[in-house]
Amino acid sequence: GFMKPVFGPGIVYDASKKNRQVQFQSMANGLRTARLKGYTAKIERETRQYFETWGDSGELDLFHALSELTILTSSRCLHGDDVRENLFKEVSELYHDLDQGLTPLTVFFPNAPTAAHKKRNAARAKMVDLFAKVIKNRRDNPNVKHSDGTDILSIFMDVKYKDGSAITDEQVTGLLIALLFAGQHTSCITSTWTSLFILNNPEITKRIVQEQNGVFDSDPDAAVDYKMVNEEMPLLHNSMKEALRLCPPLILLIRYALKEVKVKAAGKDYTIPKGDMVLISPSVGMRIP
Repeated sequence: GFMKPVFGPGIVYDASKKNRQVQFQSMANGLRTARLKGYTAKIERETRQYFETWGDSGELDLFHALSELTILTSSRCLHGDDVRENLFKEVSELYHDLDQGLTPLTVFFPNAPTAAHKKRNAARAKMVDLFAKVIKNRRDNPNVKHSDGTDILSIFMDVKYKDGSAITDEQVTGLLIALLFAGQHTSCITSTWTSLFILNNPEITKRIVQEQNGVFDSDPDAAVDYKMVNEEMPLLHNSMKEALRLCPPLILLIRYALKEVKVKAAGKDYTIPKGDMVLISPSVGMRIP
């Protein structure tokens, strides 16, 4: 598909079914609740450091700011401390070129000789080279503390396919790029809309501040943990869910029917023929009463 030049060959939907299942499973292992709980402290650390650069007053582009913050937290959680501390600038710039290389034209002509595609291809080659060196350094120096071991790069490095073959460095890089693409836009768009809806409603803003004051009443400087965010701040959590309902980051989902599918809706029977494309718009569906 049109994402192959970005992710690389043999990654996700360009992989065989068996290899794709292994790749998806390794991604799922890196995003389990137990690991997400460990990422909370890392995300808080990056967030506090980023907000310290804001100052006491001024104006900013919220979408741009939260995009920067998402990249920072993603790098810490996905790539590990060694990459975040030493190579973040290079990774961020290469990701930017990869992201800008995905245009409307790309969907139809992924290898068209455009300037954006040339920069995309060069960025991917450099990204593979960069992470190959990181992986080699980690494997050559196992006794050195490169990270705390919870980053997803560590998981991908140990992947083995069902035929016994080990994942290649290029494929590890491809999976990191795929996961960053999957999370960057969705997280940034969701956090931006959530913030805008909250700030646009003074009453909700007041109640959310009160909710957080209640959580941190005994210790205003207490570290944020997974339980606080998911269980002790229901109004904030529900505000995010409502923002997702009103402005989902994925406005169109497309699926290919591998076989004939029978569907019953509103008391009527329908048949989706094999080979048809099914398009669903969450943006429309979430607003139907």
